[in-house]
Amino acid sequence: MAGSPALAAFSAVGPNAADAQTSGRAALKPNILFILADDLGYADLSCYGRRDFSTPNIDRIAADGMRFTQACAFEE
Repeated sequence: MAGSPALAAFSAVGPNAADAQTSGRAALKPNILFILADDLGYADLSCYGRRDFSTPNIDRIAADGMRFTQACAFEE
């Protein structure tokens, strides 16, 4: 179940074979980096507004890529 949102995001942003065929070039593989850390909230990173310490490497990755700003976690 946890992979479903990631799979949906992956298929929504990745190039597809039909686009590659119409443009005459090979489909590119998407470059995805998924960072998962235990007990790390969005407010713990400076790219999401944390002011009292910086996370420059993650900030650089976030600036060059895609950041998710809305999420939901279910606890069972």
